[in-house]
Amino acid sequence: MLKLQRPILVGGIVLSFGLWLAQSAYDSVMELGDYSLWDAIAFSTRFQFLHQ
Repeated sequence: MLKLQRPILVGGIVLSFGLWLAQSAYDSVMELGDYSLWDAIAFSTRFQFLHQ
């Protein structure tokens, strides 16, 4: 039973790190999506005013 504790500990640390990394990547993508939305709105508004 003592030999089983180390792989569980390492697996838990790796899982925690993986979840933290996934959360960070998701937050970065959501930030880019938010800025891209505002950029698209600004670009389309400017494009519309230039062609009138």
